[in-house]
Amino acid sequence: MGREAYSTLCRSLLRRFLLGFATRRDSEKSRQLMYDFSMTTFIKLALFASLLSFTGNADCKDRFAGCLPDGISLDSPVVVEPPTSGKQMAPAKLNVRARLIKLKAHCKRGKLLDGKNRQIYFYSLIGCWGNPPENYLELLQHQTEEVQRLKRKFTVIQIPCGDNIDPRKIS
Repeated sequence: MGREAYSTLCRSLLRRFLLGFATRRDSEKSRQLMYDFSMTTFIKLALFASLLSFTGNADCKDRFAGCLPDGISLDSPVVVEPPTSGKQMAPAKLNVRARLIKLKAHCKRGKLLDGKNRQIYFYSLIGCWGNPPENYLELLQHQTEEVQRLKRKFTVIQIPCGDNIDPRKIS
């Protein structure tokens, strides 16, 4: 069932629960809905709302799981982009699931798209060396250039090389 058909069905069910099923015919042979504010209608509405909120959270995993690349899970950490404004905020720990929800992502033909219909690209960062190679500065510079190039075409989600390590702080 498509998203539009699902939302139309939900709206019609909600309207029926709110207004009740009672109708009457007036002199112009048009139907008017009569309001039915009984306790049973209120209970039905409360159950319906709780059911919608429960199913909305449950399908989040299924909604994204089919489009994630191999090696990336919904619980994988992501690099938090620094704020563009002058305000300095403590970076919150984000995972792929939270980032996809924030981007209003959806799966279309096996690809993840953000709310602006740009494809989402996962980029695994390098830089977690115990003993860095001789050309590590060149490798990090190349990585930065590649991420900037990809950002022109895609929405890039950067996956850090270590669980809680920010590669910009590695020296």
